[in-house]
Amino acid sequence: MQKQPQTTASWFDRLSDSSLIRLDHIVKTPSNLHPLVDASRSTWWRWVAAGNAPKPVRPTAGTTLWRVGDLRRFLNDPEQFMTNVKHSNGPK
Repeated sequence: MQKQPQTTASWFDRLSDSSLIRLDHIVKTPSNLHPLVDASRSTWWRWVAAGNAPKPVRPTAGTTLWRVGDLRRFLNDPEQFMTNVKHSNGPK
């Protein structure tokens, strides 16, 4: 998994951690030549299902968004993010 150069994500850096963004801004699509994550939609959803990427927020039926703060934690250290998620979702 590769992070994109700083210049390609300058819009992302200006968002607050509580901002919400769509999947098309995160992964590679025909209209997004500078994704935050070098992955396809299907790969991203596999990571989400496995707990290896942030869970989405679904404010309404048919709307799926991600918190910028969650994405920043994931992008800064994907392995640490996965470890934290798996420990916080474990048996109590």
